[in-house]
Amino acid sequence: MRRVYTALVTPFYRGRVDFDSLYKLVERQNKSNVAGMVVLGTTGEGVLLEQKEKNKILAFVRASTSKVVIAGISEIATADCTRQASSYCQLGADALLVATPYYVGCSQKGLVNHFKRVQKACNLPVILYNVPHRTGFDVDVDSVVKIGNEIDLAGVKECSENLQKLSLYRQRGIEAWCGNDGLTSQFERAGFDRAISVVSNLCPNLFARSVTSKVASRLAGLCATSNPAAVKYALYCMGLIPSYKLRRPLLPPNDLTKGKILKFVQQNLGEIV
Repeated sequence: MRRVYTALVTPFYRGRVDFDSLYKLVERQNKSNVAGMVVLGTTGEGVLLEQKEKNKILAFVRASTSKVVIAGISEIATADCTRQASSYCQLGADALLVATPYYVGCSQKGLVNHFKRVQKACNLPVILYNVPHRTGFDVDVDSVVKIGNEIDLAGVKECSENLQKLSLYRQRGIEAWCGNDGLTSQFERAGFDRAISVVSNLCPNLFARSVTSKVASRLAGLCATSNPAAVKYALYCMGLIPSYKLRRPLLPPNDLTKGKILKFVQQNLGEIV
């Protein structure tokens, strides 16, 4: 996997964003071979942050790195998305990762219109975030192509396990970004070289170098159990953040998962770091 973009966690301490820890995490990514970072996404608990927190996080990360910074947007209403897109452009985002609207039952036609309006508000490249297990909405390839014909579409972050879509994306000239660490090898074999990764929070150089290593694969399995709870706990076990707390209604991993993560980190810390 040649181009890895780390989906940054948002560390908290005593209920507030822990910017000291965030700086350390960003610096770790800066010293690695990853291509950039995604803030305010699923792993960053973006939907659970207040707008002023989102703005501060994006501005802080932008000021702390020269790598690509992609800002996540996961709002339902088009008007809210366009407002965020405009703000994030001004705060220095290089691109936007925009999730499909959830809950409201948006049609494919409505989806195309939604993305046209979002991109018009910011004039930044947009990555469509297709994550049907969270939104209940799976974007079909034809709709992605229509969106790509209307806006500056940098690609689609594909989290569906329907791998048949990959060959269709390739045929239609759509860049597919891997959104599931456990499927990066399949994306590579299909000819796609970009991934937005959770595991690279823990081992950025290892994941950028070899997504098929046993350590990277095992970490992907552990982190997939409950994102972002598992990766936050792993960062805590590595001593990289002082707290693994999440915003409610999210809760930490159960004791069984904690035990597995702690044991794995202790046994593989040298290779992870």
